[in-house]
Formats: sequence, C-alpha cells, structure tokens
Amino acid sequence: MVKTCLVGLICVLSLTNCSAPSRSPMTASDLGFGVRSYVEIIDPSTEDSLSWSVLMEQVAVADVVLLGELHDHAVGHAVQLAIVEDVLQKWPTSSVAFEMLERDEQIFVENFCVSYKLYILGW
Repeated sequence: MVKTCLVGLICVLSLTNCSAPSRSPMTASDLGFGVRSYVEIIDPSTEDSLSWSVLMEQVAVADVVLLGELHDHAVGHAVQLAIVEDVLQKWPTSSVAFEMLERDEQIFVENFCVSYKLYILGW
C-alpha cells in the first residue's frame, strides 16, 4: 500500500513540473543593462583595460577560449553569456562546452595552454 502511494505521489509531482509556463531562453540583452559596455574587462596578460570589440578581436585569433568564474556571480555569468552569444553569432559552427575544475586541477589547464593559443578570462 505504501509503495503504491509513493509511486502515485511521484507521478503527481512529476506531472506538476510539466505544467510550468515555458520561457524563452534568456539573452544578455534581457538583463536591463548593456553588459558589453557596463563591465571593465582586463587583459590577464597585460592588465590593460579592453573594450568589447578588442576582446572579440582577441577571441577571434584564439583556438580555445576559457571563461573562468566565481560561482553565483551574476555579472560574471552575464559577461560569459554575452561572449558565448557573440561567438556563436559570428562563428555559428563553434562549440561550447561547460566544465568545472577544482582549484587544484588548474595546473592541467595551464599545461594545456602551452600547447594551444588560448585566451583565458577569469573572474
């Protein structure tokens, strides 16, 4: 009896999730501020301030772009979204991959950078 009630409860709960209103995907423009002009972007190798167009020029010559982050940093996530949008708009056959590495695994990323021309942004 308990097993039947549990299965019934799971079915009812899973059906209620299906009735949530659908939303279109969020874009960087939906944030209410111009993320491409609002934030200051610092080149990690020179510590110079970059405009969005210069950032995109540097992305254009990279084989791989790595975007670091602080978890739950809304502005950082907005910048990441805008970069991904701009890359996919200009180079629609690009690939996007998401991965989380722990701080002690950073050495693997740095060793990978030796072999490839990479552009790394961090937050």
